[in-house]
Amino acid sequence: MGERESDGSNRGQRREQRYKDTFRGNIDYLGATYLCMVHDISQQGLHLLSGAAVDVGDRMSVVLQLSEEAQFSCLIEVRHITPDGLGARIIYIGHEDAYVLSERLDKLNSDFAVSDAVQRGRAMMR
Repeated sequence: MGERESDGSNRGQRREQRYKDTFRGNIDYLGATYLCMVHDISQQGLHLLSGAAVDVGDRMSVVLQLSEEAQFSCLIEVRHITPDGLGARIIYIGHEDAYVLSERLDKLNSDFAVSDAVQRGRAMMR
């Protein structure tokens, strides 16, 4: 289930909601394909782990497998690199792929709203 970031980091300064979500994909970079694992996502960016040796500013194509039925591809630009992975901004996504991503984010937002309501209900019962 998706979760909103609440770790107190500067991520809270973003204008868009970011959700914890885990799925696999492939990065095409410098003629090679690398596996990757996405850990959080938003309409404009994502955080992922990969074995690709990249630098801030590098651009690459990714294909992300959300489920057996759903995948999307986009072009990303590396914004920062940490021991936990890399943060990337989506710099191009086609119309159909943007729709697939938007549907996923809507589902994550809905899941979060239900989870949040359940937690508030439990707190009120204490």
